[in-house]
Amino acid sequence: MRAPDVLLIGAMKAGTTSLYEDLRAHPNIAFPNGKEPGHLLREDVGTDSGRRAMHDRIGRVRDGVRIGDATVSYAMRPHFGDVPTRALAVCPSHARVLYLVRNPIHRAISHHHYDLAMGDCSGDFDREFRRNAYFLDGGRYAYQLEPWLAAFGPDRVLVLRFEDFVAARAEHLDRVLAFLGMGAGAPGAAAADAAEGARGAKVHHRTAELRVASGLGGVVARSAAYRRLVRPLVPEGVRRLLRRGSSPAPPPRPAPPSPATLSRMIEAYEPEQDRLAGLLGGGAPRWDLRATADELRRNTGGDPSHPAR
Repeated sequence: MRAPDVLLIGAMKAGTTSLYEDLRAHPNIAFPNGKEPGHLLREDVGTDSGRRAMHDRIGRVRDGVRIGDATVSYAMRPHFGDVPTRALAVCPSHARVLYLVRNPIHRAISHHHYDLAMGDCSGDFDREFRRNAYFLDGGRYAYQLEPWLAAFGPDRVLVLRFEDFVAARAEHLDRVLAFLGMGAGAPGAAAADAAEGARGAKVHHRTAELRVASGLGGVVARSAAYRRLVRPLVPEGVRRLLRRGSSPAPPPRPAPPSPATLSRMIEAYEPEQDRLAGLLGGGAPRWDLRATADELRRNTGGDPSHPAR
């Protein structure tokens, strides 16, 4: 039975949709259930019945095509159980893991704005950061990566820095394809999309452009049946146009974190950067978090949060 062998595990609001769009344009990579299928979130996925259910949801994929699964909840430990162990149990031995990381302060701010646009939280970042561990844990990259490295080994896990990816998208897509054993060069639409993104012209899933279906349409759009059966068949561009024409604009960007919250974020994320360097060795992603906090404290009116997902 077929199972995913290209796992794009996050981080949320770190460019995963842009990389997903690039990869799914490749003729030898398929994402049969679209983005966020969540196959490995099911605790029973390792059982015979669970494997059959996953295989049935994936459906028929021609031989020689890699099966992708782009689900950012896979790197939201501890909220969804031991996903890496489940992945190791059901995915083939050649499976590879892709993980994008981003300045964790910017990531948390963008995560909050996305949840606000979805109607899942209030506009008070300080309050939501205190009460919702998702915003903190999503940026604890060493903590999220440790079990994946333990399960798959460092040779099967590729970590990309979001800021580098959006600055040179075509180059990093080549790097991803080489890591997947597919050679360099993004064919067809993927090449054009990557080149456009590398120039900064196109980044998918900007929160500032997000449209959230409301009323009955919102109920349908967020239903399991729609996500499983309908959404994968409708191109993202068509879905975006439909949302823009029928759904309200997202709320304005909230005020930046308070100095106290920024200090708490620095205290949490600086040790994580050191741990990440210990896990990955030289060249591990790193950001000047104190400079980031200083910029936000000055509140110059600039956009502190890159809007890609």
